Amino acid sequence: MSGVRRMRGIALRLLCTLGLLLLSPHCLLVPEEGTPGRRSPNRRPHARVVTGVVEDSTPTAAQVHFRWTGSDPDGVVRWFEWAVDETVSERAWQRSARFDATIPFTARTPAGEQEAASWHTFFLRAVDNEGSRSTPDARYFNAHTIAPSSWIVSPQPQSQLASALRISWSGEDPDASSDDRIPAWFEYKLMRLEQPASLEAIETALAESLNIFLRSLDPRDYPDSTMGDYYEQARRAWVRAPGSGSRQALVQNLQIGGRYCFVVRAVDEAGAREPTLIPQRNTMHFRVGNERIRLTVCEPMIGCRTFSSGSFDDVWRVTIAPGQRFRPTWIGDASQTGSQPGASNYAFDIADPLDQSLRDTDGWGGWIGWGMWSGLREAIAFPLTDAGKTHYLYLKMRDLTDLPETETRCVVEIYIANLAFNRKFLLVDDLFGAPKPCLGAPPADAVTDAARLDLFGDALGDLLPPNQQWGEFSMFGNEEYGAEVRLPDTFLELLGRYQNTIWDCGSGRETGLLESLKKRFLSRYVEAGGNLLLLCDRGPITTLVGFQHILSSRMCVGSGGTHGTWKSGEGFLWNQLHLRGCVDKPRDPTGSSIHMAPESMIRAEALHPLYPDLVLSPERWRCGSTPRGIVRFEGLRHHFYEPPNDPWYAREAAAGGFDLLYQSRTLEAGSPADSLPVAWRSPAAWADTVTGYREGRLVTFAFHPYYFDRQHTRTTMNYVLRWLVTGRE
Repeated sequence: MSGVRRMRGIALRLLCTLGLLLLSPHCLLVPEEGTPGRRSPNRRPHARVVTGVVEDSTPTAAQVHFRWTGSDPDGVVRWFEWAVDETVSERAWQRSARFDATIPFTARTPAGEQEAASWHTFFLRAVDNEGSRSTPDARYFNAHTIAPSSWIVSPQPQSQLASALRISWSGEDPDASSDDRIPAWFEYKLMRLEQPASLEAIETALAESLNIFLRSLDPRDYPDSTMGDYYEQARRAWVRAPGSGSRQALVQNLQIGGRYCFVVRAVDEAGAREPTLIPQRNTMHFRVGNERIRLTVCEPMIGCRTFSSGSFDDVWRVTIAPGQRFRPTWIGDASQTGSQPGASNYAFDIADPLDQSLRDTDGWGGWIGWGMWSGLREAIAFPLTDAGKTHYLYLKMRDLTDLPETETRCVVEIYIANLAFNRKFLLVDDLFGAPKPCLGAPPADAVTDAARLDLFGDALGDLLPPNQQWGEFSMFGNEEYGAEVRLPDTFLELLGRYQNTIWDCGSGRETGLLESLKKRFLSRYVEAGGNLLLLCDRGPITTLVGFQHILSSRMCVGSGGTHGTWKSGEGFLWNQLHLRGCVDKPRDPTGSSIHMAPESMIRAEALHPLYPDLVLSPERWRCGSTPRGIVRFEGLRHHFYEPPNDPWYAREAAAGGFDLLYQSRTLEAGSPADSLPVAWRSPAAWADTVTGYREGRLVTFAFHPYYFDRQHTRTTMNYVLRWLVTGRE
């Protein structure tokens, strides 16, 4: 206990002594006035890479997100500096006040079929408030990337192209940083080859051949030197273009008959180039020919014709009626040449189509001028006084280079039909392999010809003027098996000689009726005042649109088929035949006539008091002991949304558009095909009426009368022809 007290006393005396020294003016811890001090040396900061590449020799992506940290033991870190691969020059170091950065690295050395890689070193250092820099922290790693790919978009690969081309391309970079994955760059080259070459030969030529896209380089900008011909080296280079650009190039004036090779390759953000040449994908080998644009001229009422000639010798001959609206349109197709369509020019009735100095602002008698015309500026119609005359439309189109040698030229010869109507009757034989009987083969052509004369002969004899014979025209020529429809370009004028036409139509394939409607011959004939009796085996919708027995529902306006669409307000079916609702026929999913027997028609019941009923003739129908009527007919049916007692055709009849003549009576009374109107008569609508002409009258039988009672059918046709000629009963 005494020892403890002794130690406390010693400590107390020491504290008192220290206090006296501090209070004393001669204290040794206080420097004398005027004595200089010494600053402690600055200590270097520290920096360390935390993420991105943690250890050396680590493979990574070509774009690395580095994170780092730093500290200063006697101050603060003001900023960081980083560098890639080279640290000697101050320009190599990048300053950053952040603690991270996403840095792209090059990866250009092939490393497998579709990869590239390059070794890099990343350096990081910190700078403190005294300007002192830390020892760099370094990471050595291998940057990898997936090589990009490219492909030629247009022209499509082919052996021969035009002398002026617009080549376009695209590509994909699987590991691109952008959302669209478009490579950062594209490089392309077009070179001349003397003969077809293998890929190995093309690869060799890429290093040695001149790039045709660089033939405009000025040699004065590339003076020769002892180290080589800079100008020649420059012309062998690839053209580099950013991937975000237009990705297309135009080349002109390639030599006709010359062989060329175009190659494009993609370059990604890391500098990796597409490693492989793929024929017909990024490499296109072709020969230059004198191919021209395909120029297609269309007139909605007539049809279309394609031209590819460089002269005005290629002529499209068309026939139109006086007053018919005529407004052709045209379009160029350069897909076969590798070029693109350019401007066009046209003229009517020009004295010399090769004289470029003949000009006219309306295109009559002179060229209207080069422009991006896609058709006539306005529709035209030739007057009645031009009947029998011929007009000429000259048209030419160039490709995108606008060079005269690229012109495609054509002529449309427009004959204005002389619809004189100076003869009485024309019989058109449009039957081939029809009408079909219940059993066996259809009647021979000679049999149907004789039946036609028997059906109409007496009536024609009564109605024809003295010393005048009816005309005849056969659509199938001699009608041997495989005969094709023969429809001359002048058919409208042939029709126009006759005031009345009896059209006997039926075939298991395309008919003259269909062809004539495609060219609007019948529409123009009726609109100009021609009268038409149409006997249509299978019905007009089946013949013209394609209404099959196996369909599950009736067919209505707006329904399409193989040969176009039956639309509201358009065409012969709507305007002339007044088919403005739905039609129906016997239908069965299997298409079997046996299954459709309950809906087959055994009698056409007259809806007009003057006309007799038409009953199937057992002698001609030849159905044996099996009760079955005809299934090749069509009848008018109400719309889905209409009440059956107020169908569309009843309203048409009430408005004067229809006179219903016959309705179907089927084997099974009340079947879906029972009581449908199957024959009617109507005047043509006034839509598109030709000025100066009265409209014609039409009678339509949506079945063929050949298999019905001969005497009653002859009586019916006698009444029909008298109404067709006079408009009266």
